[in-house]
Amino acid sequence: MKVIQVEQQEAQEENTRNVNYYKKKGFFSLCGIAITADGQLIKSDMFKFLQLDPEEYGDIVLTAEDARRVHGRLIGVKWGGAAAKVPLMCGGEEICPFKDDCPFVEIGKVPIARKCPIEVELIAYWTAKYMDEFDVDPGNQSEISMITELAELDIYDYRCSMILSQPENAELTQQIVVGVDADGRPIYNEDIHKAWELKERVKKRKDKILEALVGTRKEKYKRDAALKKRSEEDPSTQAAELKRKLDEARAKAETASKPVSEEIVDVED
Repeated sequence: MKVIQVEQQEAQEENTRNVNYYKKKGFFSLCGIAITADGQLIKSDMFKFLQLDPEEYGDIVLTAEDARRVHGRLIGVKWGGAAAKVPLMCGGEEICPFKDDCPFVEIGKVPIARKCPIEVELIAYWTAKYMDEFDVDPGNQSEISMITELAELDIYDYRCSMILSQPENAELTQQIVVGVDADGRPIYNEDIHKAWELKERVKKRKDKILEALVGTRKEKYKRDAALKKRSEEDPSTQAAELKRKLDEARAKAETASKPVSEEIVDVED
């Protein structure tokens, strides 16, 4: 958890530096070049985290504001991977299926054309909690992928729960069209709600990921325990063998140092 907090703080500090950086420059290239307000070409570290071919992308020049937006998007994708695309893009209260539970709709501050701040915060929070729970090394890409997928699945589970919380879905069932009658009217059949089925599928997928995470740690623990056992056994085995040899040497030394026994016999004068 501390690692995530440090990274978030560093990201905020970097963002502050970038804002000041943008104000000093006029235009930016994706390949390490910036153009100052007076037209001078200088080296830029704005997109140093990218590995783009200058011959392929060197002609793309961005204004300071465009560079700020592109930088934020690319950083988000690089750090969050596929999970960075999970939060809903806000389309306004007219089309949002969760508008009745949205505090931004309630106060009239809808972030249209931007990612849902609620889901953005949830996925960041859940990712941090999973990393803290499983003590994931931020440099371990395999485990990071599993952690971000867990957070992604939590978002889908959250959406399903939001759908099922609506009054018309209180019985966890829905009317499914199964055909039409002779007059062309649809024939309905009551079935388990699709959102409930999706929750079941999400749970199964989460269980597999959690099993893989736990299994990875079990194998690591076994390897570490085996290595520790061998490291502990090797010196003791050597010490026992050395002691045996010393005992044998002492026994031989004691035998060799004993005087030759003399047999006492009676003889006639």
